[in-house]
Amino acid sequence: MRFLSWVVGIWCVATVISVAETNQAFSSAITNSLPRAVLDDTTKLSKGDTVRFQILEDRDEAPKKLVVTDGGEIDIPYLGNIPAVGKTCKELAAEVKTLLEKDFYHTATVQLAIDQLLRRSLGRIQLIGQVSAPGPYEIPLDETYTVSKAILRAGGFAPYANQSKVRVLRTNPTTSKTEKFVVDVEAVWKKGQMEKDFEIKPGDVIAVDAKIVNF
Repeated sequence: MRFLSWVVGIWCVATVISVAETNQAFSSAITNSLPRAVLDDTTKLSKGDTVRFQILEDRDEAPKKLVVTDGGEIDIPYLGNIPAVGKTCKELAAEVKTLLEKDFYHTATVQLAIDQLLRRSLGRIQLIGQVSAPGPYEIPLDETYTVSKAILRAGGFAPYANQSKVRVLRTNPTTSKTEKFVVDVEAVWKKGQMEKDFEIKPGDVIAVDAKIVNF
């Protein structure tokens, strides 16, 4: 009887160890399968960008590659098309989490990471008139781009440019009307009055006129 108890005791210990090892291995496998993405809170998504998406509670699901469509949306599992253009991964993940927990999950841990950026700039502007190299230019990513910077990139002013009255033409997306802003670049460069510089946006046209009287 003592021998039987000893055998049963060994079997129970072995079973406990086996279960513990199995649980540890399973936990390790699950942990290793989860992405270690840091949610980007600076880069704003644009059309054509690709992101990796995963709900960590779906342990058997690998991250999915999702593309921002020409309509500016991402087709999120369970939810369908969600507007994405102009949002960071962190902002979009928070929005998706709220929507998922409303109807589908008690808790949803959403991972969104940029996989590929289609664009290399925020958009394009046009320089016309009295600059050394007129034409289209790209607005660099992650930079506050101003009229003075754009003119420098275009090689500076031509000899007879009116530097104190540089016009910025911008189409209002709501009204489709053209808005005009006048920038005194001469004051920015020669007097250091940086507050007179003007941030430009994709689609802007920078027009540099010639002086009325040339000496």
